[in-house]
Amino acid sequence: MIKIHSLALVILLLFSCQEPEDPRLSVIPENGIEIGDQIWMKKNLGLKKFKNGDDLFHATNQGDWERAYLEKVPAWSYYENLEENGNVYGLIYNYYAIVDARGLAPEEWKIPTISDWNDLFNFNGGTLEAGKKLKSTGYWINKPGTNTSGFNALPGGERYIGGYFGSKGLIASFWTSTTEKSGDIITVGISDLSEDSKIFVSTSNADYFSPSQELPGFYLRCIKD
Repeated sequence: MIKIHSLALVILLLFSCQEPEDPRLSVIPENGIEIGDQIWMKKNLGLKKFKNGDDLFHATNQGDWERAYLEKVPAWSYYENLEENGNVYGLIYNYYAIVDARGLAPEEWKIPTISDWNDLFNFNGGTLEAGKKLKSTGYWINKPGTNTSGFNALPGGERYIGGYFGSKGLIASFWTSTTEKSGDIITVGISDLSEDSKIFVSTSNADYFSPSQELPGFYLRCIKD
């Protein structure tokens, strides 16, 4: 009996001396990936309802998209209105879907701020290096990424001012929750543009974020709240 108790005590001591597991690892959801101190969704959002169950408007053509803008209706679409594009890239959302108080991000997730994006870029080497580490290894026309970050940014294009589609294969465009003093919301783009042979995070003005008007549409990648 004494030997049995001694053995049990040794086993208990061995387990108590093990390194405690990182508590963050136990809260990473199946659809999330840990990058530095952040947990991002692995894919662009594809939800068609708000958190409370209300439906977003499905804009099936350019006229629908323009009406949603004029009437300030939260809306989504597939790139070029093709469901197969949504299966790959996720859904394109308008401005009103992002700012609606009912909340588009699922429970325990949020729409990232520009500060969240900056932290992601900085962890991956800054804006001149981060692009290639965040980009997927496929789907890009000119310069596929290495995806060493695991973020897997896909070049799903965007909807431009006027509601036209463009840049599939060339740019991954995302909403943030950060607004300028002017009221414009900031967006982020990862593109095929290069500087000194490096991939960098950019918009058309060669900066990696810029104020956006209300009519364009972009993708949404959520971050753990």
